[in-house]
Amino acid sequence: MTIKFAKKRDKHVISCLRTDGSSTWMQTDAFFVQHDLMHYAVETTLHFKNAFFGMLAGGISISDFELPKDQRPFAYSEEALVAESIVNLLSMERLLGPTENFNEALADAHRKLKHATSKPHVDEKTLANIRLLHSKLLQDWNALPLNEALVLHFEE
Repeated sequence: MTIKFAKKRDKHVISCLRTDGSSTWMQTDAFFVQHDLMHYAVETTLHFKNAFFGMLAGGISISDFELPKDQRPFAYSEEALVAESIVNLLSMERLLGPTENFNEALADAHRKLKHATSKPHVDEKTLANIRLLHSKLLQDWNALPLNEALVLHFEE
């Protein structure tokens, strides 16, 4: 799947072109660009196929994620729940600084999610790779001129 983050003056656009030729897209703000770039860093580094981008590749529409949780036409896989926990914790780190014990905080955050069943763990090397990739993606995004797009590929 090809993912494009298009930088616009008012609202940015995230679009996904699936291998079957279908697509999904949405207008968004800077927060969700950073959030979705974090998803990309987490999911590609951990080789997740059933989290956010895997769900989009499988036919879920981006707009479905904006619906109230009880109206979404899908259920989250355990992998998607783990990815969301990691993305949220790493996003908080970007605002507040490093988490003292990442995996302890991850287990606590994940435990609080409805339907979560696992106790996720991410080793330090993998965590460093996720952070490094996300930082690189943000640098690329920030350097991007208006009306240009950051193009990424997600292996299905």
